[in-house]
Amino acid sequence: MISMATVRRQALPLFTLVALLAGGVLLHRALDRPVTDIRIEGVLSPAERALLQSALQPFASTRILSADLAALVAAVEALGWPEDVSVRRVWPRTLALSVRRQSIVARWADDAYLTSGGQVIEQADVSTSLPVLRVAPRDPALALATLQQLDALARAHGLRVSALDFAPAQGWRLTQSDGVPVQLGSGPLADVLLPRYRRFLRVRGQLPSAARAALEYADARYDSGVAIKPGTGAEPLLLGQAGRSDSGLRSDDP
Repeated sequence: MISMATVRRQALPLFTLVALLAGGVLLHRALDRPVTDIRIEGVLSPAERALLQSALQPFASTRILSADLAALVAAVEALGWPEDVSVRRVWPRTLALSVRRQSIVARWADDAYLTSGGQVIEQADVSTSLPVLRVAPRDPALALATLQQLDALARAHGLRVSALDFAPAQGWRLTQSDGVPVQLGSGPLADVLLPRYRRFLRVRGQLPSAARAALEYADARYDSGVAIKPGTGAEPLLLGQAGRSDSGLRSDDP
C-alpha cells in the first residue's frame, strides 16, 4: 500500500512544474504588452518613411513578445527598395526597425526606377536628374552596364548620358546632357556601341564650339563615319566615312 507521504513526494515535482508553467504564462501575459510605437531608423526621405508606415499598418495592433518579426521584415522587403532590414524589441512597448535602402541609379521608363544592383522597383521622392532608361524588354542589369560604360565615355568629354533608349528596329540611342541624341544601332557593347560612341565624341571634339552647340542629332551606325545634323535648316553631313575629310573633319576607328 502506498502511503500518503509517498504520494506527496511523487506529486511534488508535478505540482512544481504546473506552478512554473502557470507562472510563465502569467509572466508572458504581463510582459506581452501592446506595441505603442514602431520606430523607423535609417537615412530615409519623408516619402520613403510614409511608404514604410503604410507597409507596417497591419502590425499596428501587434504585441511586443508575440509579434511576428519575420513577417514584419518580409512586409518591408516586399516594397522592393529596402536592401537591408532588421527589427528588434525595445522594452516595454517599442519595435525598432532599421532600414538601409538600395541606391537608385536610373529611372526605368516612366513609372519605375533601377537600383545599383539592376533591380526594377517602384519608389518615391527620387531626384529628377537621374538618367532615363527606356529599353524594355531588355535585361535591366545589361541596360545598366550599357548606360554606365557609355556614361563613362561621355564624362571624359564633359558630358553625361541623360537617357538611353532601345528599339528593335533602330537599336540603341543615347541622349547626351546637352540634348543631342546619338544613334548607335545594335551590337555588342565593347565591340560596337563603345567604338561608335567614341568615334562620335572624336568628331564632336573637332567641331567649332558654335557648331557643337547647334548640333541637332548624330548617327554613328556607319562602319567608319558619323552623320550629323549641324543645325536647324542645315543639311546632314557624313564625316570620316572611308577616311574622307568632309569640312576638314576626319574620324578614324579607334
